[in-house]
Amino acid sequence: MSDDSQSRENQTSAHECNYKHLHPAALDALADIVDRLRRGNASGCFAAQDDWIEALNFPAPVPLLHDPAQAADDNKAADRFSAALDTLHLADIALSAIQEHIRLQKETCERRLISLRARGGFSSLPDDVLSIVLEHAYEGENGIVSVSMKLSHVCHRFRQLALRIPTLWSRIWYRMDINLVSLLWDRIKKPVAKITFYAVSSAGDVVPFIRCTAARSKLWSEVYHVFTPDVTLTKDILDVMARETHELHAPFLSFLYIDGSRSTLQLPPSENSLHYYSTWSMPRLAKFLVENFIPTPLTSATSLKEFQLSLKYKQVEDSSATRSGEILSSLILFLESCHALKIIKMAIWSLPEFTGLSTINSADLPSVEALELCFSDCRGSPLEIFFRNARFPNVSTMELCVYATANDTLVQEGLDAVLRDTHNLDRLDNLTLTTSRTEQNAPLQFPFLSLSRLKHLTFSSPMARYDDVFPEGPCLPALKTLTFENCDDLDKDSAEMLLDRLKAQGNSLDVREIWKQYR
Repeated sequence: MSDDSQSRENQTSAHECNYKHLHPAALDALADIVDRLRRGNASGCFAAQDDWIEALNFPAPVPLLHDPAQAADDNKAADRFSAALDTLHLADIALSAIQEHIRLQKETCERRLISLRARGGFSSLPDDVLSIVLEHAYEGENGIVSVSMKLSHVCHRFRQLALRIPTLWSRIWYRMDINLVSLLWDRIKKPVAKITFYAVSSAGDVVPFIRCTAARSKLWSEVYHVFTPDVTLTKDILDVMARETHELHAPFLSFLYIDGSRSTLQLPPSENSLHYYSTWSMPRLAKFLVENFIPTPLTSATSLKEFQLSLKYKQVEDSSATRSGEILSSLILFLESCHALKIIKMAIWSLPEFTGLSTINSADLPSVEALELCFSDCRGSPLEIFFRNARFPNVSTMELCVYATANDTLVQEGLDAVLRDTHNLDRLDNLTLTTSRTEQNAPLQFPFLSLSRLKHLTFSSPMARYDDVFPEGPCLPALKTLTFENCDDLDKDSAEMLLDRLKAQGNSLDVREIWKQYR
């Protein structure tokens, strides 16, 4: 017998109704019921049930009198009803069995249809297109390695393609079994690996992972190092990182993220251990993200284009507050070392004031073109010192967010610190401004009206109240677009005063109001 014949026979036998579960008279009973339905007044309608009752000789209602003849007739009718009930019960059981068979066959048919459609679709795709489909399926499941494993076990063709797609095996986590880590490295043939150190709790446990991973550093593309709050960071962990990755060569590493939170740090490590990454050779590093520490200058990262900093201070006084001046000085020193830097994103919470620092590093940063700044509950004086010493002569785009949870004056201080010295932002072309609401204190003042090259100004929600008294002199003379984005708290008086001032000096202005939904 041929394979096709055998396959058809198997498919047929799998769908055959198992007749031994049905009473021989069941199908006759069902046929009779269907025939009655068909011959009923309303074809196929269950209203025909009334006809069945008549055909089965239902007795007419009679008074319950002493009547032996009626009793004999009732007994005969009861026997007929008993026989009818047996038939209907038999049909009911048969219908349930048939319904189950139909349901199973329907589900089998659905699965078979999906399988055939999928097989037909995949069979029509050439390998290069199917490879893209597999990558999309992998990314759609957040790059979990188990998805790659499943895809590679679908069939021989899928496996051969999957083994030739390095990105399917590119995500390597510290928590993986070391044998799986080795297997993944064997399947990565291009520099696409994404390494994640997450929730590392033991220096001894992480050593095999670091050694296995560091040996393939030429295949690195992205590195994430996250110290989770629920895991106590020990000095030993960073010392191991520094020792095992010293002078590591990662020629294709383009992205580096380090969360340096030390809120649960025991026995602070040496500076060399904390900045273990600084010895790495990363000639293609384009994006560097850090949290809660200031990195040291990266002499080998000559291609760094974007730097992101998130710095959170505690609201209460602690030893780190006295070092905020040193931190800002170190930040300027780091930025100065990044000669190709184009984008800086900084978010700082509760930056305290500092005293006693006689000198602070200063630098011109002509390569920077865009700034994204977010300051929350930060004193104005340290911000002013920073922007006085870090100069951005060629910045054309800025997004500035200034928030205060309790002290409204901090919002004005933040605006003044960043925007008061307009010579520092002489080429600013596009400004987006977001401020928290001010309550009882004086309204905010515009500290940026003399920006001579500003063409596009956006106020983003929530919109604070601004002073309606404008200083004399030029008022945004180059402004072409004024946008109010999600400004549900727009102070109309301030907006109208600004518009009147701009129109009076001859600005040809495009005013927009837009609403965006954020998920």
